[in-house]
Amino acid sequence: MSDVPFGLLLSGGLDSAVVAALLAPILKERGIDFKTFSVGMDGSPDVTAAKMISDYFGTTHYVHSFNADEAFAMVEKVIYHIETYEPELIRSAIPNYFLAQMTSKHVKMVLTGEGSDELFGGYLYFRDSPDKENFQKELRRIFGHLHNVNCQRADRMTMAHGLEARVPFLDPNVIDEIMKIDPAHKFISDDRPAEKHILREAFQGEMPDQVLWRTKAMQCEGIGMTWVAELQARCNKMISDEEFNTRQERYPINTP
Repeated sequence: MSDVPFGLLLSGGLDSAVVAALLAPILKERGIDFKTFSVGMDGSPDVTAAKMISDYFGTTHYVHSFNADEAFAMVEKVIYHIETYEPELIRSAIPNYFLAQMTSKHVKMVLTGEGSDELFGGYLYFRDSPDKENFQKELRRIFGHLHNVNCQRADRMTMAHGLEARVPFLDPNVIDEIMKIDPAHKFISDDRPAEKHILREAFQGEMPDQVLWRTKAMQCEGIGMTWVAELQARCNKMISDEEFNTRQERYPINTP
């Protein structure tokens, strides 16, 4: 139920594709245009996968392509809005800023796939978990930090453009149900070699297999890597080693 036009941020990964699979039949039944949005460099894996999902569900799809010059020009503005200088968060927030900027021109609210990795164990390092108990313990740990990481990025970058982001995976009822599942069903093993295997199985046949069983990519890899290397090179050029070595004096609290 919504009084304003809304859409879905389509990353090209499993989680937003799951939301698309749930949303598509509801919107089709009501005759509502399903709008989806993605960001990346031309030909990047995420853009390609998002287009595949859009074609499968018949959405009206919008893509913002950006280059290294645009990314570098946005660094200060992104830091202003996200209120942190954690490198990984800033780096992943830059494309999100472009995505929200484009999306806000078409809708007032979007759904996203945030939170699924923290509920199902979607990160690749979960393969190193020795047992289900440690698997669950790590899920609880990273879930507790969501507000300072992925959710902070999603909230700040969308609200920078007056766009509201909603996170269906983080509905309290969904969290309660998924966290009560025996972690043995989420644990990555020889029988369940893919991360989030239980979620993939639940949506078998509901989306293209290339997306359903796609290995999770780090966001910067998925949307194209050349801009990250260029960003790092420009930062290194702007700040000398000597200046960087004095950072403790200039920023004694939470030194970069």
